[in-house]
Amino acid sequence: MISNFPLASSRIRHEQDLPAARQRARQICALFGMDDHQQTRLATAVSEIARNALRYATSGSVEFAVEVQATCSVLIARVRDSGNGIDNLDALLSSGSRGVDATGGIVGSRRLVDQFSMRSDANGTVVDLGMILPRPVHPVTAAAVNQVVDHLARARPATPLEELERQNREVLKAVTELRRHEEELRSADRRKNEFLAMLAHELRNPLAALQNGVEYLRTQGDPGSPWRRVEDMMLRQTRQLARLVDDLLDVSRITQGTVRIKREPIEAATLAEMAAEANRGLMEQRGHHFRVEVPEQPIWLDADATRLTQALSNLLNNAARYTPTGGMISLSVFAIDQEVRFVVRDNGSGIDAEMLPRVFELFMRAEQAVQSTEAGLGIGLTIVQRMVELHNGSIQAYSDGPGQGSTFIMTLPAREQAPDRIDIAPVPATPSQRSVLIVDDNADSAESLSMLLELYGYATSVASDGQAALLHCRQSLPQVAILDIGMPGMDGYELAQRLREEHAGAPLMLVALTGFGDEAVARKAKQAGFDHRLVKPLDLKALQALLA
Repeated sequence: MISNFPLASSRIRHEQDLPAARQRARQICALFGMDDHQQTRLATAVSEIARNALRYATSGSVEFAVEVQATCSVLIARVRDSGNGIDNLDALLSSGSRGVDATGGIVGSRRLVDQFSMRSDANGTVVDLGMILPRPVHPVTAAAVNQVVDHLARARPATPLEELERQNREVLKAVTELRRHEEELRSADRRKNEFLAMLAHELRNPLAALQNGVEYLRTQGDPGSPWRRVEDMMLRQTRQLARLVDDLLDVSRITQGTVRIKREPIEAATLAEMAAEANRGLMEQRGHHFRVEVPEQPIWLDADATRLTQALSNLLNNAARYTPTGGMISLSVFAIDQEVRFVVRDNGSGIDAEMLPRVFELFMRAEQAVQSTEAGLGIGLTIVQRMVELHNGSIQAYSDGPGQGSTFIMTLPAREQAPDRIDIAPVPATPSQRSVLIVDDNADSAESLSMLLELYGYATSVASDGQAALLHCRQSLPQVAILDIGMPGMDGYELAQRLREEHAGAPLMLVALTGFGDEAVARKAKQAGFDHRLVKPLDLKALQALLA
């Protein structure tokens, strides 16, 4: 059974009545043990709704009461007017949006209170604003209500100026609180980014050892052996884990706005072929019919090859994972006017019409993707969109619905003319017993890389810390030194500087090997004297190209 105890009421006829209604709401809240924040919430909501009554109905009233419900007691402030009512009230309350002139502070007031109800017809509008009372005063008794009523009758009403001063203090306090919360959020965001960077480093160390070990087994094994399928599967999964780590870090950089691109002339067909090659193993594993179509005439663009290959690769990876076995997937490249278009099509699970406009939102996943064993993190398409936008391009998604496949069209500005000259990367030469020193405090990572390089004919040695590496180089200077950046004690930066100082002018190539993949690490590595930087788990072909 619900009991209702009236407390007080006041008329709203003039602008000066609004501060009085606000003050009354605060007084009653305080008498029932509510804190300053709760008092301000109800006082502000009452003031906004009462102002609406005065503005749109020329007058109104505010009635305060306590309602004892089954599980709690609620302080109700009922604001009524005798105006013409509000058209389409149901649409207003369900959507939470309407013209400012029609709603005033209704939407904001609704968010301020614990309970909200509103009804309107030709005879006027009634708004109930409810605040749940603190547990110690529940249930409310008639004697307690009488004490509140007596106190309100004796209380001296504040002047409009006093109420305005009080309101100003509340605003200042709210601003201070907002600034404090903003700094807390910034601090939490910094800690999150630091955590992601450290997590990536810690994950990449074991991934590097696993990938090196699998590469070693594949190199030693018989291609026709049944074990080759297991080795291929292990290699695909370690690369997928490395891809997830990269995506997590890229999301962090995107939210901070720290992603940078390095534009160079490149053929569109080359980008398509690199992305296709990166996903060919997955396509074959799923039994997909995968087709790449590139134009006969070269199409050039100025782009960061790594970033755009990553974007195309993400699109192809999604197509492969969300298309049933034996599906049709294609990557097409063509030019229209001064633009290059990359089109990825599949006949897979498709995208629901309601989801389609939101597919590029961070952490957004379609329902069928969430239920699928292939469900990802919901960050790949966000990364694609950001990488394309950094190249002054655009990307659109199309689908006729679930089960109807998907099409993604990536559009980029074409280069007006072909470059005068393109530097061709050198073809890896025979190692000829080239000496390589590997310095890494992670023994498994260092040993597995050493074993792998020895298979390709390199003479390798391993050091577990900076001091051991310096001693080794004093005794026998290698031609190449691969240094882990994140070593305890003397890190890779300091070791590189020491090696440059002690062996100035010597033909020593320094390669930074790091689990931290951001641009700040690249800049610091260059300043320390490194010639090249590779990210764990390393790309063996990239390393071979450097060592050539």
